[in-house]
Amino acid sequence: MKHFYIMLVFVACGFFFSASNANAHGGVYIGPEDTVPPGGVPSAPPEPPEGPEGPTTGPRPTPPTGPSGVTPPRPIGPPVPPPGPKGATTTPTGPPPTDLSNWVFWWEFNKAGFLNLKSKVSHAGSFTEVGGLIGLGSGARTTLTLAPSKADRENVILPALVRLIEKEDHRDVATSVLIALAKVGPKPEDARRIFAQKLSASVQEVGETAALAYGILGDELSIPLLEGLLLDSKDAQQMVDRSEVPFRSRTFAAYSLGLIGHSSADERIKMEISDILMKSLRSDTSAAKDIRVACVISLGVLQLNDPTETVSKLSEILDQDRDSERVLAHIPNAMAKLLREVPAGDFTREATMDQLLQILHNKPKRKMEIRQSAVQAV
Repeated sequence: MKHFYIMLVFVACGFFFSASNANAHGGVYIGPEDTVPPGGVPSAPPEPPEGPEGPTTGPRPTPPTGPSGVTPPRPIGPPVPPPGPKGATTTPTGPPPTDLSNWVFWWEFNKAGFLNLKSKVSHAGSFTEVGGLIGLGSGARTTLTLAPSKADRENVILPALVRLIEKEDHRDVATSVLIALAKVGPKPEDARRIFAQKLSASVQEVGETAALAYGILGDELSIPLLEGLLLDSKDAQQMVDRSEVPFRSRTFAAYSLGLIGHSSADERIKMEISDILMKSLRSDTSAAKDIRVACVISLGVLQLNDPTETVSKLSEILDQDRDSERVLAHIPNAMAKLLREVPAGDFTREATMDQLLQILHNKPKRKMEIRQSAVQAV
């Protein structure tokens, strides 16, 4: 029985790794919950049409014999399948199709919601008595947890991650370690040193993950560095060791600024980040829309106490209708998120609602993606 379970694990793992997975920063993403990728077992191919003399799958004529009565050899080529009955179809060549109805396939895409590992690790759900006489209720009760303690993080996990990132060049491992470091939270000065070293990595995914790691860490002192990356400053170019900061690194710098602003409790920090993102949104003229889209999305998550100024600037850009449809389509949702906690009757909130309704009425005529976004924003 033990060998059976071992074999089952290997089969499941083999099936998982044979599926096509999309690379993501810090690991491999296997898809959203409660879904399977499109496709499935293909249907049988259509039957071949019959010619005027009957089906084309009938018996083949016997080759002529030679002078001595010996049948000459067949030409070299792929084997010919034996003839089947009328209407029979041939088996398609190539690897067998994946059966998407198999439970193992579904489980690999949907198991996270059932396992809920992060919650299980943090809260084991049972209690123990500490102090006093065990079992007599005289001691304090505490929640058991499988999560690492502060001492474990500082003395075991962080040193291991730092040693690994200093010698690791593999893309997936390096990006995973950078994300893990940002989440575990080393001393900010140590994190800045490590992340800065990886900004100039020859592998683009590693460099942009390092830019994102500042935001996950929530390091407010890294705002000037991220601003330089986003705006492609001379200092930032030297830091990444290139003549210009790659647009993907600039994009992730914008997302990183949004994360810092979202986690900060200082309204001045939030407004400083808002000004930086707005400056980039208005000044960027690159053909790639990613940078401007990232700026709009990051503006929408800042949770400003007074979003009036930022919403008004976004409203102006939306009204001017000069940017790409894809960029403008993100603005209504960003405005709505900023105004979510503003009470009804507020002037900016009501003005934004009127603007969105005008877009829905197609006055002036707007492109479909912008109108769809206005529906969500309302």
